[in-house]
Amino acid sequence: MSAANKIPFETRLSGGHPNSLGDTVKVVEEVLKQPKRFKELFDCYLSDDEVVRLRTSNTMKRVARENKALLVPYLDAMLDDISKIPQPVGALDAGPTFRPADRAHVETAVGQRQENS
Repeated sequence: MSAANKIPFETRLSGGHPNSLGDTVKVVEEVLKQPKRFKELFDCYLSDDEVVRLRTSNTMKRVARENKALLVPYLDAMLDDISKIPQPVGALDAGPTFRPADRAHVETAVGQRQENS
């Protein structure tokens, strides 16, 4: 494990200009390689740091493009709780990743993929 992998995601997604990606791309790569760390990323939505929350949304979108199945257990929290977090520097945008109407479709697709693997 590299030294960067030992630093919590919240720390790695903090700091710098709010419009910059920071360490977003590397965090995405790590979550895709180590899916067990997805919860650590998800928990970054609860950070007191608005930049961390914004970058968490960006990271989630990138993870979803590659592996939507990681998000399925968190759909309710994303749609019900995360979408209501006040975010002064930008909206926390789980919408393009999953809308409420997409939930059944996503769960069916993920279930079919798991049956076929």
